[in-house]
Amino acid sequence: MQTLFRAVQLLELLGNDPRGEAVLGKLGRDSGLPASTVHRLLKALQAVGFVNQDVVSGRYRLGPRLLRLGLRASNTIEVRAVARRHMEELTAKTLETTYLSIVDDLYGVIIEKVESPQHIRLFEPLGARIPLNRGASRKVLLAYLPDDVVDRLKSAGLLVATTPSTVTDTDVLRRQLATIRAHGYAHTSGENTPGSGALAVPLRDWNNTVVAGLSIAGPYERFKRRLPELRELLIAAGEAISGALGRPDAPADGQGENTVQVPARRRPSARPIR
Repeated sequence: MQTLFRAVQLLELLGNDPRGEAVLGKLGRDSGLPASTVHRLLKALQAVGFVNQDVVSGRYRLGPRLLRLGLRASNTIEVRAVARRHMEELTAKTLETTYLSIVDDLYGVIIEKVESPQHIRLFEPLGARIPLNRGASRKVLLAYLPDDVVDRLKSAGLLVATTPSTVTDTDVLRRQLATIRAHGYAHTSGENTPGSGALAVPLRDWNNTVVAGLSIAGPYERFKRRLPELRELLIAAGEAISGALGRPDAPADGQGENTVQVPARRRPSARPIR
């Protein structure tokens, strides 16, 4: 544990340095650690990409891997803060539970939710970590990940049926993901929880990158009677959140993995992907 604390101390010293870099000697003086200990810790941090060393000056600076982690954490915090008000409004209009999910390797993780005020409702807890092939809130994220993620799900043994509606065939799954990209939203029933229905849309940031998924879910028998209305409300909320995150008004080419085709006024059929 002491080694971890010392490594974090060095990272903070580098991060707080006005120039964003420092030589070994200065890090040793500022941390109060022996030069040999600082050198050993820096080499370990360098090996995992948390620190880089300039070959000419010998100065150390924070590495790209740490930057990527920081950006992911920043995006998560920002998305939650921006989305919360819109999620509350969406639940008030739909009377169904609203979820905000992000990708964590081969899983989708719920990072925020607003509960339905109705007594009979779908319940998935905050922090729930569910494979990306199960349910609209995960599939809408999987649809914009590299194609080989589907194969990784299969290799990891995650394409297993937890309900009669769970998709386990990679060809079927890929066709469904293509449909999601074409329509700009996902609609499923009973894939993770029997008797449930869900709709989901991707949320995009200033770089037009999908950073999260927004979904509404509830008992399917109640859900299916309002599908067109629920879909319109969800899409509008998703567009508002993406706009607040800085998404460009129009995608660069209108299709593909890095953009979403804006649904036309006349929506596709509300028949769920089973």
